[in-house]
Amino acid sequence: MPFVRFNLSDKQFLDNYNEGDYFKIEEIKINFTPINENSPYIELTSDNQRLMFLYTRRWNNLLKQKPINTGLPDSKEEAKAIKKMIEEGESRQRIFSFFQRSESVLHDIIKKNLEGRLDEDDPYAQTVKRIFDQID
Repeated sequence: MPFVRFNLSDKQFLDNYNEGDYFKIEEIKINFTPINENSPYIELTSDNQRLMFLYTRRWNNLLKQKPINTGLPDSKEEAKAIKKMIEEGESRQRIFSFFQRSESVLHDIIKKNLEGRLDEDDPYAQTVKRIFDQID
């Protein structure tokens, strides 16, 4: 994937967005291992390459008016952060707004956390059901 070259105003815009209130995997662990073993992120060898990959994807998402984290690799760290917000009782809208992923991707990440581990009457499973059932 080619990297976007930023001009000064683009860079300022992206810097402002990077300071926004949304999930940034690089603030948790820049050298995370993507869940998908075929992710191009795995081949990146330096923190600078990893940051440029993340920033470029986000910038392209902004240009295409998509949620900013669309197309970024899924990670266990992100799944844990989603789980924590659910356990803290955050609303569905807040979770979607913070993680900036499509509904289908977020639902998939949450379901992966639940697979084979919870019973129907488990409070965590009930919380997830409540979040899935909320109307925007």
